Amino acid sequence: RFTLSVKEASCTVIVTEKGGLVLTKVEDGKYTAEVEFEQKLTLVSELEGHDKIEKDVEIGPEDKTEDLKMSKSKFTLTVTVDPKTAKVTEKGGLMLTKAEDGKYTAEVEFEQKLTLVSELEGHDKVEKEVTIGAEDKTEDLKMSKSKFTLTVTVDPKTAKVTEMGGLKLTKA
Repeated sequence: RFTLSVKEASCTVIVTEKGGLVLTKVEDGKYTAEVEFEQKLTLVSELEGHDKIEKDVEIGPEDKTEDLKMSKSKFTLTVTVDPKTAKVTEKGGLMLTKAEDGKYTAEVEFEQKLTLVSELEGHDKVEKEVTIGAEDKTEDLKMSKSKFTLTVTVDPKTAKVTEMGGLKLTKA
C-alpha cells in the first residue's frame, strides 16, 4: 500500500476521484488516500469560477504526490452605454471591443475587479466598479446630460429678456 497526496492551493476546492476512492482532507488544499501499486485513478478538482480539472494518475511502487493547479474561468463582459455614441474604457487598461454602437465586450476572468468609464461631450462622466462572478456579465451605463449656466447680458439693462421655448430665466 502506498499513499497518494493531492495538493491544491485553494482551501474551498472539492477534490474527488471518479472511481469512488475516498480522499481524506488533511488540511486546506491537501488530501490523501491509501492506494495500491499500478492502481489507475482519475482525480477531479472543482471550484466555482475555475476550470474543472480531470487528471489520470497511475500509482507506481512508491508514495505519490499530485499537484492540481486550477485556472480561473473566462467569461464575457458586455457593456451597454446610453447614449450609444459614448466611449467606454476600463481604468486598469482592459481592452474593450466595440461590438456595435453603444455595446462593448471583453473577455474577463472570475473575481476580476474592474472600473468601467463612459465619456461623451456634454454628458456627466460615469465610473462604475464591477466584480466578475462565475458567469457572463452585462453592465448598463446610463449617462446624464451635463448642466450648464446660460448668462444673458442686455444693453440697456432695463430691456426685457425672454426665451421662446419656455425656459424660465431668473434675474441675477
